[in-house]
Amino acid sequence: KGDLNLSLPNEDGTCEGNYFLQNNGKGTWNIACTNNMGAAGTLKWKKNGSITGSGKDLNDKKVKFTVSNKS
Repeated sequence: KGDLNLSLPNEDGTCEGNYFLQNNGKGTWNIACTNNMGAAGTLKWKKNGSITGSGKDLNDKKVKFTVSNKS
């Protein structure tokens, strides 16, 4: 488990949240942002070390992201 902290593009604010990744490589995440938005969803750990996430924001729009090791 851990914390999420990120800056939104175009100086739209910042987001903070949490993630929980289980031993089976699956988990959940959620964020709340200073621009009155937020999102939540699921995580999946890939064998190459990257993590993919998907979910929905507070307006029910799809959200997807990937986090990977520095190349």
